Amino acid sequence: MDYTKKQAARAAAILTNGDVVADAFPTEKSDNGAVAVQLNFTLGSLTNVIIKFYGSADGTNYYAVNEPYVGISETLTASTNKFYTFPALPGLKRFRVSLTGTGTLTNSTATVSYHYFQRGSQR
Repeated sequence: MDYTKKQAARAAAILTNGDVVADAFPTEKSDNGAVAVQLNFTLGSLTNVIIKFYGSADGTNYYAVNEPYVGISETLTASTNKFYTFPALPGLKRFRVSLTGTGTLTNSTATVSYHYFQRGSQR
């Protein structure tokens, strides 16, 4: 049986100079609160895009996540497809991603998905 799950967070978001926020991921769905973020990004005419990671202990207020394996943010200057891994997010109820573009707003898109193991499947 495959316990790997995928949840769409933001499908083909048109990027702007403001924050484009993906749907929040409820960490209680995953084993140990672990999640991998898949980003499929097309630069278009933007100069770059900044991806940021946030967590919430109460499901309402979000703060930057500083996981030892990933920085709080990353600036991307070329189209890319990549994963960011968060092995555990203890104490957080929700996790989300935001994307902010800089430059000309033409043909720049991003798709964000969360990948995780179903809770209880890794015992």
